[in-house]
Amino acid sequence: MRASTAYIAHVSLGSSCGVHVFNEVLRLRQGTVAGMSRRIEIELTSALSDGSWTWRAAGARKPNGVLTGSLLPDGSVVGDVLKVEIEQMMDSIDVLTVIKSREQDRSSSTIELLPSSESFQEVIETRAKRDRGDRQDGKGKGKARRDGRGKRDGRGSGRGDGDSRRKRPHFEAPPELPQRPKPKRLRPGKARRNAVLADLPEEQRPIAELALQGMPAVRSRVQEENVKLAAEGKPEMPEATVVKMAEDLLPKLRVAEWLDRAEAALRQMENLDLRDIRSVVAASDDPIVARDESTRAVAQELKEALVTKQAEELKLWLGDIDAALGVGRVIRALRLSSQPPKAGVMFPPDMARRLGEAATQALQPDDSGDRWIAVLEAGAFSPVRTLLAPTKGPSHVSDDLKKTVIRLGPPLPQIAALLDIEVPEGTPKPKPLRPQTRKDGKGRGNKSGGRGRRDEDGARKAQRTAKPPTATVEPAKSEPVKSEPVKSEPVKSEPVKSEPVKSEPVKSDVRGVRPDLTGFAFPNPSLVRSLTMSEIVTYEVNGRVALITLNRPEARNAVNGEVAQALESAIDQMESDETVWVGIIQANTEGHKRPVFCAGADLKAINSGDAASLATKRGGFAGFVYRERTKPVIVAVDGLATAGGCEIVLAADLVVATTRSAFGLAEAKRNLIAGAGGLFRLPRAIGQAAAMEAILTGEPIPAQRAYDLGLVSRLVEPGEATNEAMRLAEQITAAAPLAVWASRKVVLAAASEDDETLKRMTNEEFAKVVQSEDTKEGLEAFIEKRAPNWKGR
Repeated sequence: MRASTAYIAHVSLGSSCGVHVFNEVLRLRQGTVAGMSRRIEIELTSALSDGSWTWRAAGARKPNGVLTGSLLPDGSVVGDVLKVEIEQMMDSIDVLTVIKSREQDRSSSTIELLPSSESFQEVIETRAKRDRGDRQDGKGKGKARRDGRGKRDGRGSGRGDGDSRRKRPHFEAPPELPQRPKPKRLRPGKARRNAVLADLPEEQRPIAELALQGMPAVRSRVQEENVKLAAEGKPEMPEATVVKMAEDLLPKLRVAEWLDRAEAALRQMENLDLRDIRSVVAASDDPIVARDESTRAVAQELKEALVTKQAEELKLWLGDIDAALGVGRVIRALRLSSQPPKAGVMFPPDMARRLGEAATQALQPDDSGDRWIAVLEAGAFSPVRTLLAPTKGPSHVSDDLKKTVIRLGPPLPQIAALLDIEVPEGTPKPKPLRPQTRKDGKGRGNKSGGRGRRDEDGARKAQRTAKPPTATVEPAKSEPVKSEPVKSEPVKSEPVKSEPVKSEPVKSDVRGVRPDLTGFAFPNPSLVRSLTMSEIVTYEVNGRVALITLNRPEARNAVNGEVAQALESAIDQMESDETVWVGIIQANTEGHKRPVFCAGADLKAINSGDAASLATKRGGFAGFVYRERTKPVIVAVDGLATAGGCEIVLAADLVVATTRSAFGLAEAKRNLIAGAGGLFRLPRAIGQAAAMEAILTGEPIPAQRAYDLGLVSRLVEPGEATNEAMRLAEQITAAAPLAVWASRKVVLAAASEDDETLKRMTNEEFAKVVQSEDTKEGLEAFIEKRAPNWKGR
């Protein structure tokens, strides 16, 4: 709130007690917080007496910090929006410098036009037309001089007349596809919020506006004002009374603020970004908002609209991929496949097969290195990356291609094996290259190991080969992509042939999204399939085990809304896949000085108002801690698991940890409590005394002590957690799955049920297991002295 003066309002309590309340608050602005990047826009909120200024990120609800006034340009006032360079710390943001806008420098770049007495004379330049065949060879311009008629001395005409020079072939790139407009961000109004403020007594409005920033902001401001009043010898305001007033006003304001956002979202639904819609829907579960009757109908309408919008976006996404495949733009289709409209969405099996086959056919031995690089860069982050299985490598492997294959080695090990390129152990999982604008402003290229710009589907390099043009490919409809790719000539080699995968074919889950990969040539058939929930959480299946990886190493694998949605989808996939019997959750800790399995909730998401998105309706925090499931989950911890990260560990069935790991619930140090099951699961795991000490002090439990107390099942050396978890999972999958799942159910119930209930559960589960096919198989295998062949039924 901009204000030139501040005053203290007096609220009468009874007949004698005066309550002092301040009237200077910050103007709250609706909207999402600016992205947490190196450079952000901030808004100056107030000038302090020591020459410093408070600020907040442009569009945020509350101040983020304080900066020194020496950084600001002359004439700065409250409300100015500046672009600054920041440094993100663990619990604060430091402003390093203020970046001058371009508008401030326009005066220095003014050009003054001076009159001239000389007469103006036109200069006209006309370029001579020249055929592309005028070059002496394919490497550059010829050095021979031309005569007046455009002929080379002693070499015939520039167009060639039967000499050894070859004309450059004409290449017809696949037709362009129209790009969809980018969705717009939510721009809510303040009508309902302002109406609530207008109905309040004037002396209560400053407190109401400050309450929207949170109760800590109210307490902090009261304490600041009391310090000033005490210094001036004036009576202090009662903090408890002011806080109570703010608490009473907050529910109406929160409801009004949410209604402003919800109604704006409904109005702008057609062109609105899905992230903003999900944010508003998640906020509707806030107890303050959910209890108000005026929000229920709007919340339900918004939820239904979100479901419809997500379905439409998913249909458009799949349609764009199908259209790109239909015109032969394989690289574009690969890139689109890695950008689903909803985290955790599974890729349709039919389209996965088509896209995998088209991408494989796009990698031919006679293609250039740049063509291979372009396809591999797009395919490495696609959910069908394991289906890229060319039978032969390129005829020439350039240094640029080698660098690219090494960088993309973790997601594309089959390509490295095909080209006999060794990927160093410990190579970090790559990230997609960011597009860069060329200096001449004529397009975009990618940073990579190769040089130059690789056009869509390698069009630039295809022009260098002397091959006849191909016929136009008819758009694909529902049939798989044909074996003839869109190239400069029809493929001469035979279509890719391979023996069916020896392992049992992958069956479709209940949602019909898991492809049957039988018939594709995998470099390692034991690695059956790998589909991404999202790049932020990956899902792979090896035999009977699903390996789920938290993949936010740059954020210490903290949980935000996308992680929660993707992890829940991964558990859904594991539960619905009949071929998977056990799950393992691990974390990517590449680049960590001290490895962190999971740092808990993402504070940036909470600060931006997206706290509700960190939990799902079925799974709770991270989409996992309260998720009901049948199959056991092992967590492989190699590092610190703190706060919500520790609660993810406690929600699992078995824990494998390394000696450098630690487990902690540090919420009490921040005036919070562990709200995702840690307060009751930790005592069950290690006993009340040890758990009480860990929870009340907030100090982490070292891995060795956690092992001694029974929280950790197996303790191994650093770097071996996942391998040991896989060995444990293989031992579990050697047992009968139905018996494993039934036993797990009763063991978990033992923590809360009485003996009579547990007896009844045991008898019920025993009856189910005994009547299954696997019981007969187990008895026959014992009699025949052979290993049983479990079916899970």
